[in-house]
Amino acid sequence: MEIESENRNLVNPRKTTKSISLYKKLFGTILGIALVFLAIYIFAFQAQTAEDSISWERVRNWRRAKGDQLDLSFADANVYEIYTLKSGLKVLLVSDPVATHSTAVFRVRVGSIYDPIEFPGLAHFTEHMLFMGTKAHPSPDLSFEILSRFDGNANAMTSNDRTSYYFTVLDEGLDETFDVYSRFFIDPLFTKETLSKEALAVDSEYQNSLGNPDWAYYRMIIARGNASHPSNGFTVGSVGTLDETPKKRGVDMSQVLRTFFNTYYNPTNISLVVVANRPIEGLKKLVNKNIEQVKDRHAEGKPPKKIDQNCDAVFPPNSSMFQMTTYYRSLDATAAVYFTFVFPGIDPLRKVDPLDYLGTLLNDNKPGSLAHNLVKVRRWATDFGAGIVNADSFITLYHIEIRLTPEGLANANSIPELVFAYLEAIRKEANLETLFKQLKEIDQVQYYYAEAPLPSEEVSGIMEMAERLLQNDSSIHDVLTADYIQEEPLSQKTFESFLDRMTPSRTMYLMRTPNFTNSEKRRFRLESVFSRQSTSRAPITIFRRDLAAISLEHNLSLYKINYHNEPINSANLTAFGDYIRQNYQKILKENSISLSINNTFTPSIKELAFNTECVNKKRILRKEDEETGGENEEETAGKTEEETAEETEEESEDCLLYTSPSPRDS
Repeated sequence: MEIESENRNLVNPRKTTKSISLYKKLFGTILGIALVFLAIYIFAFQAQTAEDSISWERVRNWRRAKGDQLDLSFADANVYEIYTLKSGLKVLLVSDPVATHSTAVFRVRVGSIYDPIEFPGLAHFTEHMLFMGTKAHPSPDLSFEILSRFDGNANAMTSNDRTSYYFTVLDEGLDETFDVYSRFFIDPLFTKETLSKEALAVDSEYQNSLGNPDWAYYRMIIARGNASHPSNGFTVGSVGTLDETPKKRGVDMSQVLRTFFNTYYNPTNISLVVVANRPIEGLKKLVNKNIEQVKDRHAEGKPPKKIDQNCDAVFPPNSSMFQMTTYYRSLDATAAVYFTFVFPGIDPLRKVDPLDYLGTLLNDNKPGSLAHNLVKVRRWATDFGAGIVNADSFITLYHIEIRLTPEGLANANSIPELVFAYLEAIRKEANLETLFKQLKEIDQVQYYYAEAPLPSEEVSGIMEMAERLLQNDSSIHDVLTADYIQEEPLSQKTFESFLDRMTPSRTMYLMRTPNFTNSEKRRFRLESVFSRQSTSRAPITIFRRDLAAISLEHNLSLYKINYHNEPINSANLTAFGDYIRQNYQKILKENSISLSINNTFTPSIKELAFNTECVNKKRILRKEDEETGGENEEETAGKTEEETAEETEEESEDCLLYTSPSPRDS
């Protein structure tokens, strides 16, 4: 039985030979197919490489050759039209094929620096009063009631030299809402019955600002400026400056407001951007029917206030404001030191944008950088950042903010040496040519391959478009690309002109702490911030540790901010600057800090195009869902706003095949 079993399991040699031959043929066929696919892949890769090597200039020229009026990103399916009315009012219309809401932004070239000296806050008050009824629509509640009917929202804001108004409503409510809001600039009433009510609303905003730490910091900076310059005034306004005091003086504030309106709210000072899911021709008819009624009223106003629009008029160089440290009580638990710098208005330099270069270098946070050293190595800081505090047409306030740990607060006086040594390294070692190529590539990728824009959901972006229209030297191309594209290399001379404003003698120093009740009783000064090897022994203290020795006898006018200004010897500041210039390399080396540029990953055109296509498809699908009912209404109603936002974010992330970490975002 065992032998018979073994014989039954024997393999036939002829069948074995046939099987091997069959496997060989099958293997050869598979190998041939694989080689064909490999050849196709190599060809496609070479074609893709050739596509990737296409210069951005050729891409731009190709777009323009197709007749693009504006230089659009590849995902941008919007239609744009820019024109200027006979009155001089500039208009940008945007037809967005997937917008669910319509948005309009009015931007006016006037702000708080134009307040009459006897009426602080008048520009802000005018902004409020425009909502309080017009001849065509006298009800002060209509501008808000109409928003509730069309799922809308609206707001306005006044800065130093600009005032902006916007509304967003469902498309079906655009005609009616635009008619109401456009009348703000045609026939506002300024009725006496609404004056006191809106003065209280302005006063409420002022009272709320008192608890805002960022606003307190900004006011501390402004308080250091030239007291006679309009930008150093009380810009918000209060019930006292806008209602009570004028009444005591017998002033008709209704007439004051009308005179201010007639002086500045003229067509040449106004720009308008409208975004809607409508054809351009329909939008143009709607806009022109209303906006053509905005008339020039210069003759009914006063001569415009003359403003010295030079940043050095606000913060004169070599003045005492740069020779002191301001200590102030924080309105929250934050401890921080600030190095604040004064630059001219950046808009004339937008094509080279020196602050883009500075931000890239200062915000570098990889090992060896200043930020990494303070946050990760020494653990003196919880956060490090450099950026714009506030920007107007003629002045830009820029700062380095270092939020301190308790150990960092104790060692705050050692930080200036590291900061200024790093700034000197930027002056001497930054390769502007390399930076320009890198920033230009990043900017172009972020612009041309950005997700399909949703301007109707991004009011700030529309406001920037309106600002571009107000800039008389802006071309059509600039309206969409000015904040993205580095068009020209930055010259060393221009770059150094900014760095010249970032020396120890041209810096405003501020220290913010939760309290001033330090347990130390004695005054404490570091002997020197200089290296032991330095021949210069002149002591200098910028940030003190003995906070208990600082008395807070001052109050910032109207803002009730506890602060104390302590002078710094100007000769010591000069000596400190000389020391930094001579020893910056040694300072950085001893502290294991070096200047470098972040390595960035630029995705291929294929990846970016795929991502753009993916995002666009998801937008179209969402649009179809909305039109057809999409999700079960009960399921949608049961979701919170946070859950809906998370789902939308996850949809976008599903499309991302890459990350594009700009150094400025670090």
